[in-house]
Amino acid sequence: GGGERLGGGGRYNDLIPLMSGKDLPACGFALYVDPIMKLLPLENKEWGESGVLVKSEELSPEVGKVCFDLARSLRNAGHVAELDFVGREISCYRWIVSVSGKRPSTFAIIDQKQREQREAASVEEVLNVLRG
Repeated sequence: GGGERLGGGGRYNDLIPLMSGKDLPACGFALYVDPIMKLLPLENKEWGESGVLVKSEELSPEVGKVCFDLARSLRNAGHVAELDFVGREISCYRWIVSVSGKRPSTFAIIDQKQREQREAASVEEVLNVLRG
């Protein structure tokens, strides 16, 4: 088919001996969460008022940690926060926070309702902008 892949897998008989030295039949599979999530209908439309998409163009471990830490802080402050490293549809989020790859990371915050963009230099500043 020509659609987006939802998962993959196969036989790993040749891989197991490389790890343990023993011949052992094996198989495995993985489901790709992002494409599967795109297929599911949104159950709660209310989260659009406070929903935050945290994203970055850079996939370094350092930037990934900043993104995860920001999402955790947003959730602790009562926001619904999701992470995106693959270019997710952004129209259903009130806020988009883009994390830069430079050190220290800076944040570009887009309020899609007010159609405004602001900059922040810390997680605390991001939280203050979202509080209003």
